[in-house]
Amino acid sequence: MTEYDMHVHTIYSDGVLTPDQIIDMAVSNKISGIAITDHDTVGGIKNALDLRERKGIDIIPGIEMSATLDGEDVHILGYWMDYEDNDLLATLSDIRAVRTHRVEKMVKNLYDYYKINLDINEVYNEGNHYTLGRPHIARVLVRHGYAGNVSDAFKKYLNKSSPIYVEKYELSPEEAVKIIVKSGGAPVLAHPGLIGKKVLIPKIIEAGMYGIEVYHPKHGADDIRMAKDFAKKYDLIETGGSDFHSPTDGAIGKCTISYRNVIELKEKLKI
Repeated sequence: MTEYDMHVHTIYSDGVLTPDQIIDMAVSNKISGIAITDHDTVGGIKNALDLRERKGIDIIPGIEMSATLDGEDVHILGYWMDYEDNDLLATLSDIRAVRTHRVEKMVKNLYDYYKINLDINEVYNEGNHYTLGRPHIARVLVRHGYAGNVSDAFKKYLNKSSPIYVEKYELSPEEAVKIIVKSGGAPVLAHPGLIGKKVLIPKIIEAGMYGIEVYHPKHGADDIRMAKDFAKKYDLIETGGSDFHSPTDGAIGKCTISYRNVIELKEKLKI
């Protein structure tokens, strides 16, 4: 069966591998296609697309946009956007600037509250000077012995209840969907099982979702059933992916969908 992993991150956001390395791993794992879905950036897509014929793998241009609803983090995947669209690039540039400022402020807060003095340039380097986020701070904290691993760093310092926490770019699900659709893309609700307030899911779907991520490494059986029920009720295409960031997460292709689902999502998008 032809399998696609529709949720993969690279060094252009908080992944640790280049698009080239990602593609090599996917090919090695006999995955037929992947979607590059970095957080709030399309920076790695051209590099990946340039490799697809030589590597013999289908590449879907994508993104994972961060939104907020009623204090709940909501992630929305977008597929097949025009990644060179000027309006899209301008919006993402604004988001990236806010992300950078947020990381800088959290690094400052680490010193103010805990006397942990991290070099901001080391954090920039950890993010390869692309799209910065809390995971980059976490990795530097681990490197300097302030936490045992990334999860520990989040638990100790970077969670929402922490005194150093800084709110992220405020974007509603409707706004995220609008950005994706305006640039020609198909919006899909990412990992609904990770949304704490499940009562919000119908409202998020009604913001304009074309699909819902049913298969995800952190989805249990109940989460999968719930997502399938929403897909049926709202006529959404079922998608899935590994949400790959690092080899420590497991392999690319840990969660996949068949090419049939990819075609159905394309048809919904009318491409």
